[in-house]
Amino acid sequence: MKTLRKLISLTLVLAFALMLVQCKKDNEKKPVCSLITVTTAPNGTPIHLNYNTDGKLSRVVSTTSLITYEYSPTSVTILTTNSGNFISKAIATLNIDGLAINVRTENDSLGADWSNNFYEYNGQELSKSTLTTSAGGPPVVSTYTWIDHNLALLSTGATSQTFGYYTDKLRQTGDYLMLVQQLQGYEIYRNKNLFKSLDAVTLNYEFGADGRIYSLSVISGATENFVIYEYQCN
Repeated sequence: MKTLRKLISLTLVLAFALMLVQCKKDNEKKPVCSLITVTTAPNGTPIHLNYNTDGKLSRVVSTTSLITYEYSPTSVTILTTNSGNFISKAIATLNIDGLAINVRTENDSLGADWSNNFYEYNGQELSKSTLTTSAGGPPVVSTYTWIDHNLALLSTGATSQTFGYYTDKLRQTGDYLMLVQQLQGYEIYRNKNLFKSLDAVTLNYEFGADGRIYSLSVISGATENFVIYEYQCN
């Protein structure tokens, strides 16, 4: 009987110790990592990304080019300059989900040369966009087809583009389509899975032991280019 009591007591002690270890693991905070440098190889110029205290992109710098981002609760203003000279200004109006519903881009400092994109959604999936410009002419309307929460087809008139995905991987930082939208300052494609291809162009990602994407190759026919990522973790 004493032996049985000792065995039960030892089992309870071990179980309690395991609970403490598990609680400690659950309470450990995973590092928050931000993408800070994007470089195209072999001869690309590094693009440096800076963030504000809210973790939102505030500046993108590459040699003489500078993009700044200013936020309000319902919009973001993206200003692009080169050596201090005005290149463009975009004002994106956001819906309650943080997706752009209207983007006006001005291509001169007076705002006389402009284009405007109006976006419509079915939930969080872009269904239609309408482009108008200061040059006039009929609006350009595009429609979007989604499959399993991924953009599959973009159609504009008689032309179309087909998108592919790694359906075994969720979208994450380093996803190329996600990066493009981050740099442009607003999001219109909120896919579920990792972006893989656009028509005949294919992307292959390289993952680190920590699960982050550290590089990708972009293959188009016989041409292959590389994009390399650098992170900062807090």
